[in-house]
Amino acid sequence: MSYGTQAPYRVDVDGSEETIAIEDLGTIPVDETRVIRLFFEADILNVCDLIDFPGISDPNMSSDVWQRMLEEVDAVLWCTHATQAWRQSEAAVWETMPQAIRERSALLITRFDKLTTERDRYRVQKRLEKETDGLFAATFPISLTQALAAGDDYEAFEECGGIDFLQYFLQMIDDLAEIVGDTTQSIYASSQTADKDIETSA
Repeated sequence: MSYGTQAPYRVDVDGSEETIAIEDLGTIPVDETRVIRLFFEADILNVCDLIDFPGISDPNMSSDVWQRMLEEVDAVLWCTHATQAWRQSEAAVWETMPQAIRERSALLITRFDKLTTERDRYRVQKRLEKETDGLFAATFPISLTQALAAGDDYEAFEECGGIDFLQYFLQMIDDLAEIVGDTTQSIYASSQTADKDIETSA
């Protein structure tokens, strides 16, 4: 997702492009698509592009579907559901991410409102702090549905975890802008090149 008003389009795995209609997104073949580019006049897209990756829970989906776009990534906002947080499949995929990406990424414990007692919230947070220690730059419990519903209600937005995460996210964008600068190479691509250089010199 990028800032703009142009029509959305699909990029095939071979690099060819075709204009699409948003209402037809559900009919686009995932295995044959590298990326779908959407454009919106949203303030946040003035300072960054957002990539919405498909989830990893579908056993019929090849990992190639999301791995083919990793070279475009500078940081990840990884969402794990509070009621079944940080499954082994999530941990296994995250271990494949380069350290340069992991140290600039955040873990969002979503659907946090589904944990109805303070005791459950405390236990989930403590478990995740232990199991993901050193794997993310920050962790945020949040209810995204409540954040959207809060609108201009600052207290409601703060209560659901929105303020803490938003402040972190904006700072993360500023930090990444300084690191990446005007280059076209992402942190992920840079780390892959560095790894290859190390292997070659070794």
